[in-house]
Amino acid sequence: MASRMRTDAHTYSIEWDEDIDAVVFRWHDFASGDRFREGARALLEAVRSTEASKLLVDAQNMTAHDKADQRWLGNEWMPKVIEAEIEHSVTVHEANPFAEAEMKALLSRLDGHDVSSIMTSDMEKARAWIADK
Repeated sequence: MASRMRTDAHTYSIEWDEDIDAVVFRWHDFASGDRFREGARALLEAVRSTEASKLLVDAQNMTAHDKADQRWLGNEWMPKVIEAEIEHSVTVHEANPFAEAEMKALLSRLDGHDVSSIMTSDMEKARAWIADK
């Protein structure tokens, strides 16, 4: 059973999902710039406040990030997620090669850290993987 933690109904929602013992973040609409960063910061706050070790990000509604948002994610946000001690992360991306390439580049930032991560375009696979961790 999921419990709602924080939401911006038009842009994103954050839940604690007891079934998979993870924070679940969903983008409901494309966001960039300040709106995107607000959602990402809210996710980081949720991870910290729950002391979560597992994270599922549903980014199926995010086609691609602009270069400034990509730099911000890689240089500022990802190091903070690592510091928050996330151990397992799965990202569900839109089923297209551009989204997949962007997610691969972003998740490569986790290489060399104690974070296991995968990406997929299949929500059932994502939930099964994170539940098993």
